[in-house]
Amino acid sequence: PKPHPAKKVDMAQTRARNIAKLTQRIENNKRLYRNAEITEADYRTEVNELRAELAYWEAYTTQREVIALQLTQCVQMLRRIDYYWDIAPPTERRILAHNLFDYF
Repeated sequence: PKPHPAKKVDMAQTRARNIAKLTQRIENNKRLYRNAEITEADYRTEVNELRAELAYWEAYTTQREVIALQLTQCVQMLRRIDYYWDIAPPTERRILAHNLFDYF
């Protein structure tokens, strides 16, 4: 069954929300440490864990972002083929066409 439209998760929003929360939590821990409300060991442990999770979310790409990148790469490749096709002699055109169809 398909998920209810209201329950559909937007991973880009989830990613942005998690990055904002983690950044705020790191700042909160800095404040607690500066005010001597937590020990240095506790501060370092917590901040290292938060930074690791933050790195995950910063590197996370949504399926839409991956598809957009792939489409951009395809357009660039087609432009290069168009350019080289116009300047290539017939033997190189044959190789270019062969390689293109082998790829697909």
